[in-house]
Amino acid sequence: MFGEIEDGEIILNDWGIIAQQCWLEIPNHFPNVSLDEHVIMPNHIHGIMIINDDNNNTRNVGAIHDVGAIHELPLPQQPPDAYQRRKMLLPKIMGYFKMNVAKQINIFRNTPGQPIWQRNYDERII
Repeated sequence: MFGEIEDGEIILNDWGIIAQQCWLEIPNHFPNVSLDEHVIMPNHIHGIMIINDDNNNTRNVGAIHDVGAIHELPLPQQPPDAYQRRKMLLPKIMGYFKMNVAKQINIFRNTPGQPIWQRNYDERII
């Protein structure tokens, strides 16, 4: 979908270039997010995002005073409204990204409304 592997490297096609451009635009729409490494594969994308706190500082979630456990997931101790904003940020980012990639690809191929992505996405906290 996004390109082909040649000599161990991805050669992006037009759709892959659209996905690349939309990925790189994420910080312009979500100022408290910065991007680290990413790779576009022929049929999916891997990427690392850094979500900063409201002051645009990366939280040191490894600091003992900064982590509390909610169920099995360690999360920073913050007021509930800040936790909710942070909890909903990744789905908003992924929704923005997937919607824009799909919209632009469908404009390119003149197929409005056709699905491009699977319904969900995998996430890992590192």
